[in-house]
Amino acid sequence: VADDFQTEVGFDLQRTEFDGASAPDAESYALGGTWYFDPVNTDGVPLAEAPFLRRSSFVNGGLVRAELGDEKIDILALNFGYYLPDTIFYGRIGAAYFDDFGGDQTNLNATLGVAPLDGLLVTTNFDEDGWDPNVTARYVGTLPNTHFYAGRASLVDPDGGDAYVALDFDYYLDSATSVGAGYSEGDERLELRARKFFSQSWAAGVSAFTADGADGFGVFLGLLAEMFMQKAQQCQPEQAGQLLQA
Repeated sequence: VADDFQTEVGFDLQRTEFDGASAPDAESYALGGTWYFDPVNTDGVPLAEAPFLRRSSFVNGGLVRAELGDEKIDILALNFGYYLPDTIFYGRIGAAYFDDFGGDQTNLNATLGVAPLDGLLVTTNFDEDGWDPNVTARYVGTLPNTHFYAGRASLVDPDGGDAYVALDFDYYLDSATSVGAGYSEGDERLELRARKFFSQSWAAGVSAFTADGADGFGVFLGLLAEMFMQKAQQCQPEQAGQLLQA
């Protein structure tokens, strides 16, 4: 039985090589964290999908530094996602701050969704500039061999552009290991990825992608953690010293 967790921390590194000798390579570094309002039960489900399957409300934030030659872009994002108890409704509100070579700017954005079935969430996104028609459906289920899978399909019709589709699929070899692929019609991006939890807490992943005019790879490191105060409240007084030393 895997331990419940309430906090996630992750670090991503991605490198992109553009076609053409004059285009500099790009690198991005991202550090993010998520805190769930209640401990996430991981019994019988993939560790990576437990928050989604348990409909866990959350707050999260992330910092991104992207470097393209001598140019640098910094991004700060904050989100609050909430499943309305005893209903099918989900909502998220977020804010992003960008500091790049065009100056700094902010953007408010949000998501509205419904979860009519266990493992299914259908959403649409909009921001302070309005709403371009878009819909995303994500489903996590099991195959006849009892292995889990996660699929996602998105359709976006941007203002002034052509509509495009994005598809993702991940297959879980067990509760700790997944392999997957994704394709986005918009930039003709094809990605292959794999992720594994080496314990009930630590995870690592790799990815490689090719897109229109670029190729690249990524590395991910992640940590799932219980809240310290929750552990302290649950232990007996004589155990508190051992917890502090752990």
